[in-house]
Amino acid sequence: MRKFKFLDPPDENNPNGVERIFTEEEIKKFYYPFWKDQMDKHCVSTNDRSFDLCLEEWIVVNWAEEIKDE
Repeated sequence: MRKFKFLDPPDENNPNGVERIFTEEEIKKFYYPFWKDQMDKHCVSTNDRSFDLCLEEWIVVNWAEEIKDE
């Protein structure tokens, strides 16, 4: 199972930010339905709406990186 991490921006309660970790399955369960629905509503073309494309966008938008097994 792949995992990804990113850092939430600092705020007054967390001056160093907060590291978030999500599994691929969590992203698929919680973000993919929203992403696909938004793509259906706002994109006229029939671009790929696969989970792979969603995951790629999620990684870019969140400045996330995959956690490699050590």
